[in-house]
Amino acid sequence: SDVCSSDLSSSIPDYKPPVQNTSTSGHPNLADRRAGQLCSTEAPVVRRATSVSECARRMRENGADCVLVEENGTLCGIFTDNDMVRKVVSAKKDPLTTAVEQVMSSKVFTIPPDCGILQAVLIMMDNKFRHMPVVKDGATFGLLYMHHCIAAVLSQLRTTAQIGRASCRERV
Repeated sequence: SDVCSSDLSSSIPDYKPPVQNTSTSGHPNLADRRAGQLCSTEAPVVRRATSVSECARRMRENGADCVLVEENGTLCGIFTDNDMVRKVVSAKKDPLTTAVEQVMSSKVFTIPPDCGILQAVLIMMDNKFRHMPVVKDGATFGLLYMHHCIAAVLSQLRTTAQIGRASCRERV
């Protein structure tokens, strides 16, 4: 279900194109960034009948820790490295014969590309998600990774710190 278009949507400001994606200091402002700008558009996608072993191979090939599960162009699940450990390995299921639909997370929360990054991070933290599919007009647009969000926050902090240091040097 699309969490940004549910009851949480009232707290998300109207989308404004990121033409002026800067703060008053002229540097990128994380509060203005949108999920569609930060998400990966190359997330591996598999079908429900795909074996867990094949999912693992696709994850390795793509340097990803999850795959999106789609059927007939519709997102129907997500399968993560945690699912593999908890639902396959520890349950002693055979990855060669276990279909991903048997062990995927089928309750998938999604956000639209215009969902603000800060709102997306709060949703991910509240629900303990490391990945959040980004969906536009019913089709998968991309995948937002928590580590990309953290990298964006750290980048903003570094920029702010550099501005602060420069300002301190100017005063001395």
